[in-house]
Amino acid sequence: MTHWPLTDAQALAELLELHVPARPRILDSTYGRGRVWGHLPIRASVIKVDINGELPGLDLVADWRELPQHYAQGSIDCLVWDPIHVADVGRTSQFYGRYVAPQNPVKGDNVTHLYPCFLEVAEWLVRPRTGVCLVKLCDQVHSARQQWQVLNFVCEAQRRGWTACDYTIVQNATGARKDPKHKAKYHVRNQWAFWIVLRNGSACRGPGRRLKHELVCQACGNPFWARRSDARTHDGACRQALRRALQRK
Repeated sequence: MTHWPLTDAQALAELLELHVPARPRILDSTYGRGRVWGHLPIRASVIKVDINGELPGLDLVADWRELPQHYAQGSIDCLVWDPIHVADVGRTSQFYGRYVAPQNPVKGDNVTHLYPCFLEVAEWLVRPRTGVCLVKLCDQVHSARQQWQVLNFVCEAQRRGWTACDYTIVQNATGARKDPKHKAKYHVRNQWAFWIVLRNGSACRGPGRRLKHELVCQACGNPFWARRSDARTHDGACRQALRRALQRK
């Protein structure tokens, strides 16, 4: 059983199963050290891209904005994007070393100015109709205002014709930390991040997962797993036994 809140790897495993076709070509455009993938077996086949050439195991060193120069149009089944969630991070911040790419720091009150460019790149790379983007984002407080980064991303994607299919929530490590310089609190501390599913088309359903239901056989009393929630017996023999019993009544 998967316990909530999910880790990034657990969230990715479920979203890939539900929304991405079999044997997909997956590109992680902000791979970093690959922490979000954990120990998932599919990690080995992911195309690993990052702007920081000092990171190990990359397939391509490039800014995600440059990806159309390296990959053909409609060649990716799943594009993963996990940009920095906090804008204007100072070099002395506890978040700088882990979350900021020195080659491309993000300035401003929020990260929403990145969305149009990313969606243009995604429109080029992601396969029409069946392809998806998996995007990790969270909101932040900046300049004493709540920055609605997740909502703004979904609205911008929908405006451009993408279908926002699904989302799941994971714990946000940055939101759980406290800055010792803060002396007052005016907003709820954001401890959650969203993995958002965008589909490059009008459909809102991927391959999905066949459900199984744990039931008790009404003929023999043994537990069994069934595809249908209204199943009453676990095999043909019990089905016939139950039918005879009902006929005698």
